[in-house]
Amino acid sequence: GVIISNPDTFVSIGNLSSPTTLLAIIGLVITIVMLVRGINEGQRDRYNVLTSE
Repeated sequence: GVIISNPDTFVSIGNLSSPTTLLAIIGLVITIVMLVRGINEGQRDRYNVLTSE
């Protein structure tokens, strides 16, 4: 994980190169970019991007 226990400082930064940690960081970055750009789920339905008729 990103935060692990450490007997000296109580918490510490974990292994940032593990696959699960990298996936979490990438997900957070994508979420932040989408929030900053104003992209939300409601726009998907408005433009019918994922639905075909």
